[in-house]
Amino acid sequence: MDNYIPKVGVQETITQKEMIEIDAFLLAIMNTTIAKQFFTFLTSKNHPYARDRSTLVKNLKQIWFHPYSRSRGILDSSGFEHVFMGEIKNNKVGGLHNWYRFYLLESRERNSNFDYKGYIKKRFGIISSVKFSWRGYYKKIGSFFMGTSPEFDFFTFTLCFLFRRESSGCNIEINGCPTTITVYDFRYNNKILVGTVYPHIETMTK
Repeated sequence: MDNYIPKVGVQETITQKEMIEIDAFLLAIMNTTIAKQFFTFLTSKNHPYARDRSTLVKNLKQIWFHPYSRSRGILDSSGFEHVFMGEIKNNKVGGLHNWYRFYLLESRERNSNFDYKGYIKKRFGIISSVKFSWRGYYKKIGSFFMGTSPEFDFFTFTLCFLFRRESSGCNIEINGCPTTITVYDFRYNNKILVGTVYPHIETMTK
């Protein structure tokens, strides 16, 4: 997690060390039950990513980790960096939709670079919308699932990216908690990559 530069507009270079860490991350999550269920679902839909395991890993690496530019043509971002790590652009915090990353920042940088300013909404202990500042920059609302595993977030977000990114949202229910996951892609050099993915707290109906 120390390989990313939060400030958009600063060139990022993917080192050999970072490539090894990305491969290790993908290897770890591909050995989980959720990954197997994800692969089985893609296979049932005859999705091209599900041709075999290596094809899936190759495409996951591309859509999540392929570098692209959010500012002036500089390679300064990726889907994973934006969604899971968080970025700073135009004097605002962008992305950062992972509870564990939020927890690490709050515990390690509390009273210095990170200031949690309270929650806006919570639902069933499953999803939360919060406000905070990081490195002096404010995020007025950010949402994430709470207590979920990295592979749950990764594959849930990927599923919505693959099947619902051109719709009004990806509607799911987790333990009775309805949520809509918003997905935006990022088109770069003829590639369709993850731009951002994040959950919303839906209004409960009787």
